[in-house]
Amino acid sequence: MKKNNLFFTLTMILSGILFSQDFNFNQSQQQAVYFIDSASLGGEEISAEDFVLARTLGGTLVGATQYDEYGTDLVVMGEDLDIIVDGDTYSVCETTGTCGYPRQGDSIFLSVYDSSSNQEYTPFAFMDNGTSSATAIPQAVIFSTLINEDFILIQVTEDCEGLMGGDALVDECGVCSGSGLNENGCCGDDAKDCEGLCGGDALVDECGICNGGGVQQDCGCGTDGTLDLEDLNNGEGACDCEGNVLDCFDDCGGDAVVDCIGVCGGDAVIDECGVCNGNGIPANECDCFGNALDACGVCGGSGIPDGDCDCFGSINDCAGECGGSADYGDYFMDSDNDGLGFGDAVSLCDASVPDGFVGNGDDLDDNCFSNIIDCAGTCDGSSIVDSCGVCGGLDSAVDCAGVCFGSATTDNCGTCDADSSNDCVQDCAGSWGGSAVEASYYFDSDGDGLGFGDATIFCSAYVTDGWVLNADDLEPDCSTNDTDECNVCGGDNSSCADCAG
Repeated sequence: MKKNNLFFTLTMILSGILFSQDFNFNQSQQQAVYFIDSASLGGEEISAEDFVLARTLGGTLVGATQYDEYGTDLVVMGEDLDIIVDGDTYSVCETTGTCGYPRQGDSIFLSVYDSSSNQEYTPFAFMDNGTSSATAIPQAVIFSTLINEDFILIQVTEDCEGLMGGDALVDECGVCSGSGLNENGCCGDDAKDCEGLCGGDALVDECGICNGGGVQQDCGCGTDGTLDLEDLNNGEGACDCEGNVLDCFDDCGGDAVVDCIGVCGGDAVIDECGVCNGNGIPANECDCFGNALDACGVCGGSGIPDGDCDCFGSINDCAGECGGSADYGDYFMDSDNDGLGFGDAVSLCDASVPDGFVGNGDDLDDNCFSNIIDCAGTCDGSSIVDSCGVCGGLDSAVDCAGVCFGSATTDNCGTCDADSSNDCVQDCAGSWGGSAVEASYYFDSDGDGLGFGDATIFCSAYVTDGWVLNADDLEPDCSTNDTDECNVCGGDNSSCADCAG
């Protein structure tokens, strides 16, 4: 994408921007940036010497860029906003010459300048061409000071007159730049006939009827006329605007007709058997051929067919009703009245099913109303399959480690494993897993912590005062173990010393 080379700092004010083709417009602080996908003139992409222009609705040039294929950027100048300084409002656009330039949300109209022909062309979109609402819409964008990311496709085409960038439209009469329908609602100089058809030739006759045949004046439609008897009796040959015809006495609107014998006003008629002045169908017969009505009311019919019970193809159902809906079906015995059947099916007419039979065989146990059977096969029983798959086992097969049928056990110290060699044992004091042990103890007669004499076996939990675990006392009768030479415990050898010490 090309970098925009028309951005300026907000403080810069220029009198105008000049291109090689005199596309002059004033610099503004309010700018909108658009990017062009492609631009074409008559189906061919424009060249690098051509320009894309932007104008206001009044034609003021507010932007121009030299075409550079995909990504060409078009910068459009807007009206500079007023500023307030120390409470006073200053019109910046009067200084920058941008008053009247577009503001946010205004429409900006695009065009293409072809340098080879030195002409500017407007891209029009033709809507509803060939209709009364045909419109040529010039291509426009909305002014927004944000960078507009949608790429613009510009295509200048010929109008119906072959003018490149023209706005000539085809009217509803198919005429290029035509004036459309005339005051009669038709094309050209045509008018509508009485049937509403433009250019039609239908006219209103003397009876006020569009495209009517008018009044057929006395045509001699009597016995010497040109219309035959059927024409007269069918009302052909109207003699006034009310649709009346000449009767056989040449009276307009008269009711005299020629009878089947040929007498005008006669009363001879053709009977239902086609006989003039005949006696018609004989009594007790239904047609002219001697037939009578059968049981189904059909003239000369054969009556109700064998196997049917009426004239409409119905038969007796299993309940004996003609055309009834009762039918045979499979039914099952419901001994416990839970609505579910059991056992072998019995074929019964659904109009007379005895009590105790239902139309399904879904009962798992016909002696259990609730159909809730535990794993032991007991109706409404409480046995369930435990986590080890044992019915009623209550998880008794789970060892202390949670393993079904496992070999782990809990010893007297609460340790769960499958190793019996480390099972908890009782110490000499009777405590499981206790630390008390039997050992050799010696009597400490002088309380110095040192024992003497023969060993005695005690449980460490039951050792009484005066017994210690060693036999290290050399002086069991002297707690300080310092008997002097006078055999006095704690003595200073003076008790037995002579006068010479």
